[in-house]
Amino acid sequence: MSTTAKLRVIFDDLTVRKLILPSGIPSTLQDLKLVIQSTFSTPDGFCLMYQDVEFGGQLFTLTSIEDVQDRGTLKVVKVEPVIVDLCAVEESDGVSSTSLASQDTILLSSSSDESPLSQPWPRNVEIGETKEAMEEERVVLLTEVKKTNNEEIIREKMEKTFSYRRLEVVNQMPSVPDVMARWPALFYESQVKEEFKRITTIHLDQTFLTKMDLYTPKLLTIFKTKGGTAGTKINSVLESLSQKQIYSHDAVIRCLIHFLGESAEELIKDYQDVSKDVIEQDIKDHELKILVLGSAEGVSPTDVIIVIDEPPSLSIYPSPLPLVVPGQAVTVQCEASGFVPLSLELAWEFVGADGKPRALGQGSVSGHRQALDGTYSQSSRLELDSAKLGLGRGGEVSCVAVHKGGTRKAKVALNVIGVSAPSIEDSMAMVAVALGLYGLIKVFSWTFSSAEREVIKEHALP
Repeated sequence: MSTTAKLRVIFDDLTVRKLILPSGIPSTLQDLKLVIQSTFSTPDGFCLMYQDVEFGGQLFTLTSIEDVQDRGTLKVVKVEPVIVDLCAVEESDGVSSTSLASQDTILLSSSSDESPLSQPWPRNVEIGETKEAMEEERVVLLTEVKKTNNEEIIREKMEKTFSYRRLEVVNQMPSVPDVMARWPALFYESQVKEEFKRITTIHLDQTFLTKMDLYTPKLLTIFKTKGGTAGTKINSVLESLSQKQIYSHDAVIRCLIHFLGESAEELIKDYQDVSKDVIEQDIKDHELKILVLGSAEGVSPTDVIIVIDEPPSLSIYPSPLPLVVPGQAVTVQCEASGFVPLSLELAWEFVGADGKPRALGQGSVSGHRQALDGTYSQSSRLELDSAKLGLGRGGEVSCVAVHKGGTRKAKVALNVIGVSAPSIEDSMAMVAVALGLYGLIKVFSWTFSSAEREVIKEHALP
């Protein structure tokens, strides 16, 4: 007697059905497709994909019935038919459609419809976006992320520059601060999900919650066997939900934290009917915390706040600085971006030839700007006048950002020319140049003098 099999069938993001097979899994892939068609009234023209547990549940095209397992997951993917409208085209070398037809060639009649599919294939096909064009799009994105209510434009441009960004990350392997500076939108919650989908073709939220639901029964069984202090905390969480007979994702995560020997209280803090001022004050006292806001115990939370102290990324413009002469002023700007919370102190330092740091003040500090991901940015501008500030022959100019998440520093070199007496090396070089010029002058002088004497002699002869 065959064993009844069950399959989870995904049709789209909102439609997931259960398929019961009383006779077990069919022996052929075609029979399985016929069962799906008859059970769910699925129109013809689709292919099947299956989740492979060896690759973390990623989807693969189903080509063998051996890959279908009981309680496995399949996805129905509609295959759109490809319609090609061919038409006869006059060739430039004089070969007409009539002459082609006479050579046992069947030609389809041209359509009267002037749609693009009925037109000849263009001879010059434009190739995709260039590297320079993609870099221009990236620079435009840096401006777009500073605007409000701009999620759709950001999404479109992030989608357009995906291949360029992916190539950069894989080949150059930049640091996280560099990625944040070049692609700040990549750290938005919405774009984290979108980028995950672009790379894996999997919905992050849906996949995570689906997997959690799949493993929740087994996890609950394991949780209930835990003893000691961790077991007591786990039972307290489960008992608070036992009356509703519903184990929420929140409860499973809390139990998992306790099961692993960690303290959920150190990571998660619950608020019930607490004023906004109290919450804002508590945020200042935490560097990493998940705040769960609710109106009453046991009720689904109304909001969740994740507190992360993120230090700023610093950039100095222009870099490198141009050469300056005494009395000439050059303006330098420091840009701090991607930091939370808001509190930030910006200052400038200078280190000369003596190696001692010297404070140059805060400069002209701008107001803060908040990006769509909730992080802040701020800038400081400083006018460097080597004569007024006593910067000598130059040195190293630094922008220092002091933040709750850590201190960051960016540096740039300042070179001042024509300030003091030349060094020994410079003096030797100038002497060598002077001797060379002197020798050259002597050669020209000797040559012209000899020529002049010859001319005098010729005129003196009778």
